[in-house]
Amino acid sequence: MLSQVKIVDSGDWKFNASGKLLRNAVPLEEVVREVKQDGWEAFDKSECSELELEIAQCLAPQVTEAWSRNDHFMEDLGVDSGGFGRLITKMRARPRLHKVDLQMLFEYPTVAALAKHLSEESADSDDEATDSAGETFVDAFLASDVTANPHSLCYESRCEALSHLQMQRLASAYQRLLHRAKPRRPAPVAILLQGYQQMAAMVAACMEGFAFCLLDNTEHLAEQLQQLGPCAVMAEPQTLSELAWKAQTSAALVDVSGASAVLAQAPLPNLGAQAQDAACVALAPGTHPLPLSHTQLAVLVEAWRPHLAPAKRVHLSAGLGTCPRTVAAVAAASCGATLVEERPQLVIAEVSGRTTKCSQTLVVAGQTWFTAVPEATRMPKSATASLDSRFSGLACSPSNLSLATELGPYMLGRAKTRSYGPNSWPKLCATVQGLAILAQPVMVAARLLLAERVLLPMIFVAPMWLIAVVLLALLTFEQFLRLFLLAAMKWILIGRYREGDHDIYSLYYLQHWLVEHMAKGTLVGQAAHQGSSISFLFVRNLALKALGANIHSTAVITARCVAYDLISVDALATVHGPRHLTAVNYGERRMVLRPVKVGAGAYVGANCTLEPGCEVAPAGYVEPLSTVSSRMLVDSRVSGVPAKVVGPLDSSRLVKPEEVRSFRRWAAALATGYWILLIPKAAMPLLAAVGFQLIASFYKNKTEVKSEMLADVHSDALPLVFLDKLKWIPILAFVVSTLHTVMQLLMTAAFCRLLPKVMQPPFQRSLVSIRAQIAGLKMSMVLQASEMLADASIVPWFIRMCGASFGHGCAMGLQVTLPETLEVGDGCFFATGNILTSVDVDQGRFNVPCKTVMSDHTFLGNHNHLPQGLPEGSFCGVG
Repeated sequence: MLSQVKIVDSGDWKFNASGKLLRNAVPLEEVVREVKQDGWEAFDKSECSELELEIAQCLAPQVTEAWSRNDHFMEDLGVDSGGFGRLITKMRARPRLHKVDLQMLFEYPTVAALAKHLSEESADSDDEATDSAGETFVDAFLASDVTANPHSLCYESRCEALSHLQMQRLASAYQRLLHRAKPRRPAPVAILLQGYQQMAAMVAACMEGFAFCLLDNTEHLAEQLQQLGPCAVMAEPQTLSELAWKAQTSAALVDVSGASAVLAQAPLPNLGAQAQDAACVALAPGTHPLPLSHTQLAVLVEAWRPHLAPAKRVHLSAGLGTCPRTVAAVAAASCGATLVEERPQLVIAEVSGRTTKCSQTLVVAGQTWFTAVPEATRMPKSATASLDSRFSGLACSPSNLSLATELGPYMLGRAKTRSYGPNSWPKLCATVQGLAILAQPVMVAARLLLAERVLLPMIFVAPMWLIAVVLLALLTFEQFLRLFLLAAMKWILIGRYREGDHDIYSLYYLQHWLVEHMAKGTLVGQAAHQGSSISFLFVRNLALKALGANIHSTAVITARCVAYDLISVDALATVHGPRHLTAVNYGERRMVLRPVKVGAGAYVGANCTLEPGCEVAPAGYVEPLSTVSSRMLVDSRVSGVPAKVVGPLDSSRLVKPEEVRSFRRWAAALATGYWILLIPKAAMPLLAAVGFQLIASFYKNKTEVKSEMLADVHSDALPLVFLDKLKWIPILAFVVSTLHTVMQLLMTAAFCRLLPKVMQPPFQRSLVSIRAQIAGLKMSMVLQASEMLADASIVPWFIRMCGASFGHGCAMGLQVTLPETLEVGDGCFFATGNILTSVDVDQGRFNVPCKTVMSDHTFLGNHNHLPQGLPEGSFCGVG
């Protein structure tokens, strides 16, 4: 049977609001469509120059009829005053047209006349200056490595690194912040920033068409601002607050901490620069501001280029003045070099500020930096001989990608020296650690021997209730025995942890490693999450106090603690994991111990990192996925990596003594039921006991088994009458294991479905309330079942069975979630280790502020924290 086929253009199909095809509107008939031309297509492009075509592109959206280069804007094309405003806006977004104003449009009212005037005006400038201006700081920076190597490093310090692409995006965000401030022209922009922020601000100011000036927050700041007269000041919030009372200025204050909120927005157009425009202003003590045009800057950069090109890692010394620092930073960025804080290939310094950490120095002769060509010199041998052996012993040159790659020679065995310090014993540490790891199978064999020789015979002579009691008692005794052995080892080997700096693989390091290895199987080494039982958290706090930690019994700590004596967490404080709460840092192949303090009522969110040496003040707040740097005091609300202030201190978070006492009473009462948490661990042995008793029930004379067990104390664990049934033992073990897995999954689903659900968010209860404990129990059971399933394809099906809403075609691994508050769309993929819930514990309260809604086709990497979810089609990498 033949069918009629009709070819229909894709633009002729009709769809409804939901995206479905309207079958009754399928255009099977021939449709004669009128071809419409827009203003650009209607423009006569014959004999037009490139500049005329560029002007016509800006004007085309306002023209509907055929027109040419000689048509009058107002008389022939009908452009009114509003149209002129829109035309000027489009033209100023283009570098060659950004000087067009309203008066110029009235004087030259045709495309040809306007293009001719702009060409004549451009031809009046010096050709050499124009060529140099084509290589402005912004153009050179954006074209240096962003196109060819977007992920090569532009700036690198001890704990921060930004690629050229990241630097460009940050500069675009800074430009938007500067654009919002609407500073007056043509005054320069003062920059009170350091590191990569300083470089991004320099680029942003030039992109917005301003000159910039680098200033230092010193006692001369007020005098410098008065002398410079900037139109805007770009700085951090703390610096801006200090500026309010240090210096009286009418400049617009630009808070760069808001850049993260505009990073995702489209970049603003680059206003460009001309040869005669000022690019930067150098301000030296005792002198007037010295403007530097793009032409002069390009010539100066060209003079520096032979010295900077061979060195891909450039360091600006601390003694470098403001004037040389300005030019050096611009030159280094324009040459595509990486500015680093330490271990460079080239150091830029003044004559009085030479450094001994590099074999080559670019000397700048003080105030002659503007006219003098820099001179490259070698450091004397006496200076290079004093370098640390850790730097001079490297077998290869430093990498341009990361400081961490300098450890490659040590890992590959190619270093000239293997010394980790004068007090290191690497071979002894390797031997002891290997023996400790090999001892683990021995301990497992000992437990199996105990179960076979002592517990197994009880199955045939004792009732089931007695077997259950004995199993729970033994599991509880094992927990406290492990804790006692850990405390004994810790106090014997280490005593109290104290602040210090030790060689890695030293004896102190080995002692610490043994203590941590012993802690893995104990109560303090077990994993916890936002929904962990208050009885478990309370008992673990008491265990940490026994190990020397200054932990208040009402604190909620789901992170694992390391170096106990240096950890301090006050009343009703919250520290979430899974990152460790550790006082040990292994940077620079050294073991450095510094205290970590968290005040009363403070909050540290999930996946946060508290570096050793930091402190969170009472009522301080650290948002999730943040990093608090060493020696930092958090006395407000902070967020980011590294953490920066995003809000003031909330005085309502300060805890009251009566709240602490009430919470401690209820928590201590619930902690008496800690043994109930051991029931799931006893389920597997109890099922095995049931299986053996079923085998025993096959015998008609059950007393025969008991009499044989009691007759000879030297008999084997199994009665002789069971030896002929020995072949059924492996089958029984397989059945019991499978039955245990199925029962755990079904019981988890039944508990989540039958137990009371969390009320409609926002939901808030005390952590010791029944509703909060039920919600926490659901989270724990779902997490244990997910760990057992690992990354199996049935994980979404199982989470749906527990109460979550799931679409089709989803795949996911292990997640921390409360199923009844999770909604997932179609075609989603979630990797392992994410927190897909808004459940939070803060100051002893169990909070569920909202549901977690993951829309269609969302992708998640590992270790992300998403309380509210993501919109459709979102991609989220590794947290």
